Amino acid sequence: MIQAPAIRLTYLMGKHRMLPNFVQECYIGFSGGYLIMENFYCQPFLLNPFTGEELLFPKPPLSFNCVSPHDRVILASMPSKDFVLLALSMGNKNLQVFLARDSVWDVYTYVKEPWMLVDIVVLDGRAYVVTNKGQLGFLSLSPLNLTFLEIKNITPTLNSFNLKLVTSDQQLLMVDFIPGHNLAVYRMGFLGMEWVKIDSLGDQALFCGGRSGSELRKPGRWGGRSNCVYYIDSVSKCYMYSMDATLIEGFRIEETSSGSPLLPLYWYYPHQYCNTHQLQDE
Repeated sequence: MIQAPAIRLTYLMGKHRMLPNFVQECYIGFSGGYLIMENFYCQPFLLNPFTGEELLFPKPPLSFNCVSPHDRVILASMPSKDFVLLALSMGNKNLQVFLARDSVWDVYTYVKEPWMLVDIVVLDGRAYVVTNKGQLGFLSLSPLNLTFLEIKNITPTLNSFNLKLVTSDQQLLMVDFIPGHNLAVYRMGFLGMEWVKIDSLGDQALFCGGRSGSELRKPGRWGGRSNCVYYIDSVSKCYMYSMDATLIEGFRIEETSSGSPLLPLYWYYPHQYCNTHQLQDE
């Protein structure tokens, strides 16, 4: 778990360590073990929290000086060993792709569409996106294009900006979670092209909240509770919810040793360190 940097960022690796202050910079999420940051000029950069290495990218097109124009950024690698950044912006209704081999941003915009892209993941070499209406699609990079899949049981009335995509054991899951109100988890059955509802997570638990992406992990390894949801929403607490979205309990996060107030918290998944997603150039 990490503290988001508007001023500083704290992470844990055997003991508390402090990264340098980040003035007018914000944390977007993390991917492949790298922290995804963005400066005041909307330039994203990668930060290795263990070595301090930084990699700055050109300013994406259709970006304006603001706190954070991107809601989700994923780092992926290509078979050619080039890497790709996939940057999702809900507010600007676009998806921006940076190809290292071309050193240029490509933009897919959909400002006139009645739906909005709310999350993106990579599974089996393909980037999948989901809309607030439950539509599932995938990206093609050459040229940049979005194709929606024909799924049998999309609920016509579904309109949720809380939808999240999760990959687990080569499976694609969709999560609709409103703390204290609703929790629905679906598995994509590609053979029948339909969403299959999941009532139990077994020995796993869902970690969500913040902007780091959601994950299924096995908390029993460190004495945690399984078949539930760990959710971060406040500046100092992590909440645990049952599979019917009922609050089980909350955990207060310890203050930093410096005594400074905690900023919003986000998940950091060490198992993904230096493990980038593999993306095919379709």
